[in-house]
Amino acid sequence: MKNYIDVSTVTDITFVLKVIGLTLVSWVPLHTVRFLSERWDPSEAAKIMKRAKIMQKQEEEEEAALKREQEKAEKEKKERGAPKKKVVVKKTDKQPNSGLNAQLLVDEEKSSP
Repeated sequence: MKNYIDVSTVTDITFVLKVIGLTLVSWVPLHTVRFLSERWDPSEAAKIMKRAKIMQKQEEEEEAALKREQEKAEKEKKERGAPKKKVVVKKTDKQPNSGLNAQLLVDEEKSSP
């Protein structure tokens, strides 16, 4: 095999640079055209995924804003010493043959600091 291939030629830096150059010359144009075509005219699936990501981000932002508002309201209640509300649901039958109706009672208790 040594009679057919000169190993010193393959390990030479110019050979390696030529191989890299040829690879880039054949690879870059194809992938550049592919990237630009997907960028300018995306597929329907890509459009749907982009819209889904935008909607998910908006939902996460809304949830974060709601959580901040709830935390702020809880903090204000603690600072004011607002009474806690206890919700009790009692089932009553006030009208005959109408089934069971639920009556909602709210008891307020002073919170102990």
